[in-house]
Amino acid sequence: MTDITAAIDTAAIETSEKAECTITSIALYLVSRIYGGPQEGGWWFDAGYPVLMAEHPALLPRFIHSMDEDAIHSALNDMKAVLNASGLNNGRRPLGSVLATNIYQIRESDGLPTAFPAVTPIYE
Repeated sequence: MTDITAAIDTAAIETSEKAECTITSIALYLVSRIYGGPQEGGWWFDAGYPVLMAEHPALLPRFIHSMDEDAIHSALNDMKAVLNASGLNNGRRPLGSVLATNIYQIRESDGLPTAFPAVTPIYE
């Protein structure tokens, strides 16, 4: 794994801040399904955190201007294709399986990639 700052285009972020626009990040996440509680037969939520893999440079985070929806869509598709070809999820069960542990997913977020959820959900 590598330091996330090595993959950040600081010039793009500085330009973004000056122009008062936002950056969308597309990154590899390790996602798990977490047990939320026993209410109404039990409920679950997904949680994950960004992962950096130096051995898969095509899966390092990408930072794109939020207004460029075509570039965001293209980058998502490209990174999902690389993830599928990499075999990182080979042998891992889908999150809906009772035998699942965790899987890799490509996700987009505003700003830098961060763990989710920001606040643990509660049953209401």
